[in-house]
Order: sequence, then C-alpha cells, then structure tokens
Amino acid sequence: MAYTKLSNPEIRLQQYKDTLNWYLENTDMKILLVENSGYDFSDSHQKQIDEGRMEMLCYDGNDYDRSRGKGYGEAAIMEYGITHSRLLSTTPSFANSKDYGETTLFEHQRLVS
Repeated sequence: MAYTKLSNPEIRLQQYKDTLNWYLENTDMKILLVENSGYDFSDSHQKQIDEGRMEMLCYDGNDYDRSRGKGYGEAAIMEYGITHSRLLSTTPSFANSKDYGETTLFEHQRLVS
C-alpha cells in the first residue's frame, strides 16, 4: 500500500487484532471494522459478531488513483462502512479509530440523516 510505513502483512494483521481486542475488552461499544484489502479475518472474532457486538465488512478498496492520496482511500473506507453497515443503520453516531502501530487515534462522529 502506498504511503504505508508498515507493509508486513502479518504484523499489520496482528496490530489490527490487538487494537480490536483492546476495544472489545475495555469498552462496551459496538464495533464496525471495515477492511479494505479484501482479507477477511472475521473468524478470529466470530463470537462477538454472532453476539451483535461487532460487524466486519471486507471489500477490495485499494483500486483507486493513487495521485488522490491516502486520505482519499481512508474516506472511501468510511463511505463504504456508512453505506453497507447494518450496525450503523441502528445507531445515531459512531467512533472512528485508525490504528498507527502503538498509537490509536479515536474520533467520535455523529451521523447526519
């Protein structure tokens, strides 16, 4: 992925799982994870998905003009989640978290109908 400092897929996957597990263990929030590489690792959190605590959407979202920048791709991920999530269709707001290795950014956003 262009402009991604960590490109080792095994390490990136483990970081996603670690961050996801942190939110599952330390909050009572429902979680939507949108994975844009098309790689489905929902089997590792099937219990939380079955319980309705979490939803995972996977799609191939890396086929865009790179000259638009990484922010364009991240906005496309959010758009995909907003338009395809069953979980978001039942809640008035959501929190956007982007994991950057050891630092997780957390932003709360209100959905506008």
